[in-house]
Amino acid sequence: MKILKTISVLIFSLLFLNISLAGETPQYSDYPAVVMCKPKHPVKLDLSNNREAAAFRSRLETAAKRDPNFAGHYVLTHWGCGTFCQTIAIIDILTGKVYFPEITEKSMENNMVGWGYETPSVDSKLLIINAQLTTGPRSQAGALKSQLRDVRMYFKWEDNQLVRIQ
Repeated sequence: MKILKTISVLIFSLLFLNISLAGETPQYSDYPAVVMCKPKHPVKLDLSNNREAAAFRSRLETAAKRDPNFAGHYVLTHWGCGTFCQTIAIIDILTGKVYFPEITEKSMENNMVGWGYETPSVDSKLLIINAQLTTGPRSQAGALKSQLRDVRMYFKWEDNQLVRIQ
């Protein structure tokens, strides 16, 4: 009888452990990146893959002079672009290519009214976004504060784009 109880406790513990591991939130260490050395000279930006990149040339050139802060050899930078708007750019400091990934909530019942990202890690491809969503119209978000909810979204940098993982 004692052996049966012990086995039951072990099985329950293993099941509980398996369930809790399956629901874990992504960690930076789950998405490792190979850290590359920064080139001796600032990279010449390649703005050919995005028309809007030229409008932000000076901001991007300043950011490209920084040390990589994301996914091994990228500089992740951002700036405001109006109410409920933020632009991020990801600069490959080895090639000079600039990427403007969009951060959106694609579900029909939610409107994103604001977001920001947690400090990225140079040795990880994980980007954590903290967003505010509302079920009401974005234009009335200030009046609908009771309907705002905070959501954490996880993305990985893969094939030069952010892919949502959770």
